[in-house]
Amino acid sequence: MLEVMGRELLELGKARNQKLRKLAEKNGASEANIQKSNGCLDEAIEKLAIALDRLAESQKEFESMEGADHDEDRNFLRVHGIDVDKQHVNDKEDMMQPSEAVIGGQEERGEEKGNHPPTGRSRTDVRCRNNSLAKVLLEQVKSKDFARIPPTTRARLDLSSFNEMIVALNEAITEKMALLKKPSQQLRKEEREVVYVWRSQATLPELRNKVFVEDGEFRRQLRAKQKMAWTKAGIPCLRALKMIEEIRVERSLYIVPIGKRSNVFEGDY
Repeated sequence: MLEVMGRELLELGKARNQKLRKLAEKNGASEANIQKSNGCLDEAIEKLAIALDRLAESQKEFESMEGADHDEDRNFLRVHGIDVDKQHVNDKEDMMQPSEAVIGGQEERGEEKGNHPPTGRSRTDVRCRNNSLAKVLLEQVKSKDFARIPPTTRARLDLSSFNEMIVALNEAITEKMALLKKPSQQLRKEEREVVYVWRSQATLPELRNKVFVEDGEFRRQLRAKQKMAWTKAGIPCLRALKMIEEIRVERSLYIVPIGKRSNVFEGDY
């Protein structure tokens, strides 16, 4: 986008400069006077052309580097049990086959009424049922497990609100993994910046070979009422049920889900 706008501005400047030159020649101005009056514009046009050429070269270098980084991303996802190619095939198969809910003629029900929020499940649990990403996502909590959490830890948090937080966390993880495997050429500028931050975080020794979400980044995705509940009760409840690992690096807190597979070391499972 920046290069396109720059090229348009360059052509506009050249056309304007040519128009001024013809007007000056028509009025009988000498070449010396024309050069003197248009000198600044000529210099600006030349500098802009050089800058655009350098921008194009930098873009090519960046894309070549991004290509190598993309291979690293694919390896990173495979290390976490996420086969990009296999997942792409599974997604196509899911689109071709009717869901279990449609076959059964009714929506899938939870074991207890009210345990599952109406929104979010189809976007996370159902979508990931047949691919390896589900191995790192958290399952929703049943009432009997929620009752094991001390009342002082639960505070005013109810089961439905707690499961909504789990859905939101799963969605954040799913969206992050999808963005990491997305070809760099398809990423917007702000997405590239986010992916760069994630890669930098993943190089930290404490986070190596782990699927994680930065707490501050995740809280910005929550509704206003959820943000306070997440800090005061959501994290403590997940901690009490051993569903997450908290890793603090300097001033940042990272949430690592402990699903069916949270890392790839064979000794852990």
